[in-house]
Amino acid sequence: MGRPMQKTIDQLRDKYSIEYNQTDLAEEFVTVFLLHYWQGLKTFGEETIISRTNWTINTHLSFFNSCKLAGYTVSFEAEGRQDAIIYEPMGNNVFLCAEWEWVAEDVFGPGKELDKLFNTLNNKGSNTITPIAFLLTYLEEERYPEYIERVYKEWIQLVGELDYQLIVTVALFNYHEQSKQSNLRT
Repeated sequence: MGRPMQKTIDQLRDKYSIEYNQTDLAEEFVTVFLLHYWQGLKTFGEETIISRTNWTINTHLSFFNSCKLAGYTVSFEAEGRQDAIIYEPMGNNVFLCAEWEWVAEDVFGPGKELDKLFNTLNNKGSNTITPIAFLLTYLEEERYPEYIERVYKEWIQLVGELDYQLIVTVALFNYHEQSKQSNLRT
């Protein structure tokens, strides 16, 4: 964004005291992302077993298209190899950081997805807002309850008393029905 445009935006922000609820915006963005994501999965056919490569490409494209629709800027493999960093439209603040992992168990431990999300939130630099973390993974439907409990326990252990929000979506599948895209849970 050129300097004259940034100056105009800054003046408008100062004059009108633009405010928004970041949590609501993040949830709305994730909803738009999931609509793109689910629609992308359908292009592979309901009975098709989706490869890791296709899953990753669909996730990237869904994030890109959602950001474009919402007017956000996105960087992939940024800031310490974060899968996606989304910047708010009226500034350089990190709005949302995202990680996705094909193998659900690979989100746990040092240097893994939950740790990377925490580190991005903890090192927000000059941000005037605290970004929200988003995790997407892929899991057998019957493992969801214990898995989501484990994710939140590890997240709470990482963040301690800090007010860092995490939105988790799990793309569920069912081996018994040979379905690779049965449901999404957020």
